[in-house]
Amino acid sequence: MKHGIWMRGLAATVGLVAGTAGGQSFEAVHWKSTIEIEAGAPGVQMPSEYEIWLKGSRMRMKTEALGMAMNMLKLGDEMYSWSDGQPSGVKVNIAASQRSGRSNSDYVHRVAEIREKGKKLGAESVDGHPCEIREYTDEHGNHGKYWLAEDLKYFPVRAVVDGAKGTVTYRNREIDLAASIPEEMMALPKDMTFQDMSEVMKGLQQQKK
Repeated sequence: MKHGIWMRGLAATVGLVAGTAGGQSFEAVHWKSTIEIEAGAPGVQMPSEYEIWLKGSRMRMKTEALGMAMNMLKLGDEMYSWSDGQPSGVKVNIAASQRSGRSNSDYVHRVAEIREKGKKLGAESVDGHPCEIREYTDEHGNHGKYWLAEDLKYFPVRAVVDGAKGTVTYRNREIDLAASIPEEMMALPKDMTFQDMSEVMKGLQQQKK
């Protein structure tokens, strides 16, 4: 149950891999990210330190939460979550989450779109990287400011996104734009079952009645 509560809060407030709109500029990237949430789901303590791998349209994230090593993997319209050493996990349909109005903050995939449609606010150096600063509001009404590193093919080293769920700040570091990512890392663990999160939510609603 703790796993389900953590997954529900993370999907509702971070929304890091919620969509795939816009052109993709990066094929295989590995980085670490600090994520701060000013307003989140009540009573849910969110992790803040992530390790992230991006390969094509697939993205994997790893963090520590509730004393466990947690993993998330985006495959198509499904996002899977599981903890190391456990036989099962949960999955969320991303397309359904978008229809319900959840935040879409997939800024890494949207770099080309942000540069083309966003307003340039100026320039600033972040952690030694010369950046152009862009302001952009996406089709879901999420307003963001993005620091795009010129020496990293405009990979975002910082982003501040204001959405319906609150303000989320991303600080990215140790960015490897030519990462060698094994295929098995971007695939689901073998012999593991995943419960549909919509079924979990239905169970929680029935318990409240």
